Amino acid sequence: MINGVGFGHVYRTLPIIKALAKRHKITTSTFGKAAEVLEENGYPDSYKLHPFGDVVAQGAKVNIKQSLFENVKQLSPGLITRASEIISDCRPDVVVVDGYLFGLFAAKMLGKKTVNIANCTKVWYVFPKISSIIEKGSDMLSRGIIESSDAVIVPDFAPPFIFSHNNIEYFGAERKFHFVGPTFTIKEKKKGRRPIIGMGGSGHRESLEPIAEILEKMGYSPIIADGNLSDEEIREATAHAPFAITHGGHTTIMSSISANTPVIPIPLKGYTERMNNALGVQNNGCGVVINPELVDTDTVQIAIQKIKTQYIRENTALFASTAHSIKGHIKAGEIIENVGKRKGDSSTF
Repeated sequence: MINGVGFGHVYRTLPIIKALAKRHKITTSTFGKAAEVLEENGYPDSYKLHPFGDVVAQGAKVNIKQSLFENVKQLSPGLITRASEIISDCRPDVVVVDGYLFGLFAAKMLGKKTVNIANCTKVWYVFPKISSIIEKGSDMLSRGIIESSDAVIVPDFAPPFIFSHNNIEYFGAERKFHFVGPTFTIKEKKKGRRPIIGMGGSGHRESLEPIAEILEKMGYSPIIADGNLSDEEIREATAHAPFAITHGGHTTIMSSISANTPVIPIPLKGYTERMNNALGVQNNGCGVVINPELVDTDTVQIAIQKIKTQYIRENTALFASTAHSIKGHIKAGEIIENVGKRKGDSSTF
């Protein structure tokens, strides 16, 4: 069961689905643009989930209160009911969830084995500094998600080299966590003068579009990926890009680095999960973080010069090589099979 907000969840699960489909019956479910991606890749009959998970942005910031309000409006018993209907209809041996927590809870209610794909296990990050009651409630929800998971697959490098380190809380269940490396990888091709500006499918184009104008003045021909490119077009653009400028989405960062493309993250202010992903890029020496409220020509020029240094080139190349050698999508598939225990099991994504 895949969260359909943006493209990060569906792109990182798709290679796992394809690997498992060679030996197992796979049923998919999602909503929004993610359903279109699954259909383009040979899964036209995905079950439709009820949408959930909006993020409301205002300029370079996330409006936390409005985001909370919009998500509360979406809450209803129908979210779990619909997930339960899908599971009951498919009768899978394993329910695999990426970003759709209602699928986890529905699966547990029905006594199904579960695998949770996540790069952030701190729900309260979505609601910082609003209320201690909300934060405590979110913390309880985070614990419940981990307790409902038979295994947690983190599509990131293993500690201490994990990019999403500050987003992971184990809640005393370290044994459940498996760091498999990037699952959506891209092979490097000859670099050109077309950097990719990746904003995923969740929008917020206005926060990064002005950067395209700065790059054009510097002699680059940027490609803006905001949901308008296909899977193959994203791969091709990222493979050739001399660098990637991103909103801080985890899948975008992982796939860019796998293509030996250094990253300049410009995460929306207040979007804690993505801010931490961005810091992971900088801490691992694979790019430079820019504050979205302080973007100007000089800042972008300095960032580009810095990512051309030998230090960042060598680090990015090392992580790219590792990403391809560890084959994260294969490792993830094996973990799901181990949870299912036997070949021929069916899985619901």
